Amino acid sequence: MTQPISKRYLVVGLAAVAAMPAFAETQPSIERLTRAARGGDKVAMYQLGLRYLHGDGVTQDARAALVWFRSTVYGPNVKDSGYAPAEAELAIATAAGNGAPANPVDAWTWYALAATNDAQYAPAANEMAARLTPDELADGRYELALKLADGVGAPADRARALQLFRQAAEPGFREAQHMVGFMYDKGLGTPADTAEAARWYRKAADQGYATAQHNMGSLYELGDGVERDVVEAWMWYYLSSRIETYFAGSYLKLQKAMTPEQIAAGRARADAWRPTEPVRSFQALPVHAS
Repeated sequence: MTQPISKRYLVVGLAAVAAMPAFAETQPSIERLTRAARGGDKVAMYQLGLRYLHGDGVTQDARAALVWFRSTVYGPNVKDSGYAPAEAELAIATAAGNGAPANPVDAWTWYALAATNDAQYAPAANEMAARLTPDELADGRYELALKLADGVGAPADRARALQLFRQAAEPGFREAQHMVGFMYDKGLGTPADTAEAARWYRKAADQGYATAQHNMGSLYELGDGVERDVVEAWMWYYLSSRIETYFAGSYLKLQKAMTPEQIAAGRARADAWRPTEPVRSFQALPVHAS
């Protein structure tokens, strides 16, 4: 019988323990580890996580273990977010539903981050990827891209983030399509190209993604990457405000410089607009329970 991935790659995390920097004491106290961890020491955070995970000197608590493992990524005093052994432990726990709901997408994302920081985790990431459905893999790529774009859990790599966003967008998911447009719009990981940004924003906007609709409005208002068209700009601004009311200020401001006929034309276009079917959103994917 094939050993579950959550067990098979436990040895990878344990092997990293032997390779990591050692404290002066063979078995540092919980108090010492906690002080070091609160000061931003990622190795201490990781060791605390292991101690809670296995009940070594403390009451066993898988949830507390995950808190410390996550601190290597999100801790307020952490420099250079991310620590591969801790990310691998998060992957193992999330794959098995130990201390957190079982979620193969999150597990793959943690493995992929670990592999970004240390190539020894690549086999675990690749095998987990093979177990995901195409839609789940797209979701994982999107989540990984968000982290790499901002340097969360691994050094920032916006060129790779753009590549991952594009891969996630290929099945038609609107969130990823919007982010591809955003990366081209702002020149992140690629030279700025507002025409290409408009092409990707439009894909997401046609599926009713409010932020992409608002960005389309901005491009049409400015004539940036598209031919300037205030009626079209008004329509996209207005459509985005029907989903997210905080966007209403954009069409209200624009219409102050428009004629009544232009406003009426924009409203007619908005009333006739319909989203493409089917709408593909990561939010519609099944939620995995433990």
